[in-house]
Amino acid sequence: MCPHNTTPSSPSPEHIVHDEKAQLDFSRSMSYGDYLQLDAILSAQHPRSPDHNEMLFIVQHQTSELWMKLMLHELRAAVAHVAADDLSTAFKMLARVSKIMEQLVHAWDVLATMTPPEYSAIRPYLASSSGFQSYQYRCIEFSLGNKNAAMLKPHEHRPDLLEQVRAAYEAPSLYDEALKLLARRGLDVPQSHAQRDWTQPYVASPGVEQAWLTVYRNPKQHWDLPARRGADRPRGRIPPVALPPCHHGGTHHRLQARHRRHRRRELPAQDAGCGAFSGNLEPANQFIDKNRHHPSVEWSYSATTL
Repeated sequence: MCPHNTTPSSPSPEHIVHDEKAQLDFSRSMSYGDYLQLDAILSAQHPRSPDHNEMLFIVQHQTSELWMKLMLHELRAAVAHVAADDLSTAFKMLARVSKIMEQLVHAWDVLATMTPPEYSAIRPYLASSSGFQSYQYRCIEFSLGNKNAAMLKPHEHRPDLLEQVRAAYEAPSLYDEALKLLARRGLDVPQSHAQRDWTQPYVASPGVEQAWLTVYRNPKQHWDLPARRGADRPRGRIPPVALPPCHHGGTHHRLQARHRRHRRRELPAQDAGCGAFSGNLEPANQFIDKNRHHPSVEWSYSATTL
């Protein structure tokens, strides 16, 4: 070392750990892995094929299910807070839902690194399993108002899961609760939409449109109410009201579109689809496009984009 060098020597890694007083012995206390139950999580990947790329496919879908578990946790709580007139708390939760959906959309970028031949190598090992059988995804769709009785059937073999999916199917959606909120605030929401059979498809209503028009025309009076777009939205330039950064309607559509694009990329047109699906993507395309502007999944979406 140069005798004229006055720069102090860097502490060794061991000294840094010692100076930070980091706990290193977990023989008698809970560790990071213990708290997160990482042994159970990281031992839940069991590829069925000899192909290297199947691990990506498994982890992609398992992490998506974890994100959807959190999304349902937030979404159910948000609906309950709207029903209780606690909108600020509900909006915060819905903002988190929006970010989770963005996370799910971007996760497809990782799965897209799997080429069609690589996917074809593992596909026979999937048997009849398919993402459309995800009960959590179905609960999310039902909670956002996109209800379809036929989608209860894939869960009939699991009464415990069917009970959860049926509860979401029979409960008011997020948008249904929003309309009930407008009615409680004295806005003229038709009784046919404030109280109805929640399992039936939503039908646009001029009366509901007028109720939202009242909100848009009186932003100071209704500052805390959520704005919306879609079938019941009044036409024309609408000043934004107190809208949370919760664009979950558009993000939900992007999530569906990414899945549709991935299936089109991975599956030859004449080939059979993943698991229980055929290779014909047209019915799925029509279903997604039809529900793109469903009032529930578009609620709280547009005022900041007008």
